[in-house]
Amino acid sequence: MTWLVGATAFNGLVCVADVQATFEYLDKSRPPKYFNCVRKLHRVYKNLYIGFSGDIRSGLLMIERLRAEMQVSYEVNELFDIEGQLSKLQGYLYQIYREYNPYKDPQLDLMFYWLKQEGESPFFEPACMRFIAPRFGNSGIGLLQINQSGSGKRSAEFQALVDFLSGRQPREDFREKIFGQISVTPSMWTASKIRTLLVKEGGNVNYAGVSKTFLSVIAELGWNRTVSEVTNNNLMNALEGVGFERWQEKTRADTLHMYSFDPQGFIKGLTELAGSNPEKHNQILEAIRAYKAEESLVPLCELPDFHEELHQGEGENVDIASLCSTWSDMEQFMKRNRIRIGECTAMA
Repeated sequence: MTWLVGATAFNGLVCVADVQATFEYLDKSRPPKYFNCVRKLHRVYKNLYIGFSGDIRSGLLMIERLRAEMQVSYEVNELFDIEGQLSKLQGYLYQIYREYNPYKDPQLDLMFYWLKQEGESPFFEPACMRFIAPRFGNSGIGLLQINQSGSGKRSAEFQALVDFLSGRQPREDFREKIFGQISVTPSMWTASKIRTLLVKEGGNVNYAGVSKTFLSVIAELGWNRTVSEVTNNNLMNALEGVGFERWQEKTRADTLHMYSFDPQGFIKGLTELAGSNPEKHNQILEAIRAYKAEESLVPLCELPDFHEELHQGEGENVDIASLCSTWSDMEQFMKRNRIRIGECTAMA
């Protein structure tokens, strides 16, 4: 059982997954066992992470296989992308899935997260796509979108978080419970704020098979380096009250720094200031000129690195180094805990 979430934002991508494994016995008179022991997010190539939910054996073996294949298949300066290669990738995923599962179709989702350059553009963009076994049909791709996988999708509370991040109204009872103080549903998020909201609010959800501890991976494009912090703050200070507003609101476990910009309100306000407050009018124009003069898009052409972080859930003590990253690790873990794979299924 799992809650695995991937999101693309204007400034990067983020993926979040819990760390719990569920061992369900074939003898249904025996209760399932839960251990916070498995890594579900894996760096496979320099611009690619893969997360998985479902059958742990299939997921870990396939990820190991994909990592090994990419290391020898790509040139030094070549990056992973699926442009023009989608059907080929799906065929390969099906091939190795069948090698590990010739007679059965265990449940498995693979979530790909990568950074790409579209066509001849020098700018990097985030991408996220989910592949669903056995045929590995896909869902989700785009600049601004969120995708989830695993049994956590059936939790109304987890779904409320995804709805809110997607710009949709959550179910009324959960909107009141989690977002009761929020006056407006944001339509755009930064990658870091998506991560913060998912792990802080997700850590308050009780759902069997999903830990309160989460592993997150984030890659942020260089938008915060296109101008200096001083120049950016000067512009925001100058614009405030002229079509631009900023304020703070609270969810159940987090603080949101909210911003809004009304282009028509800005043009109208700026026009009025030319006559009523020339000093303020000139301050805004000067801040805009300074911003444009300093702005450099070079950071957006640089491949950002991925950064991992383990977010400890209340009452849980998880060491990231001890999480099972390969099927061999998991087999050893099961032996230490006297779990026989022939008697149960191991699910993430």
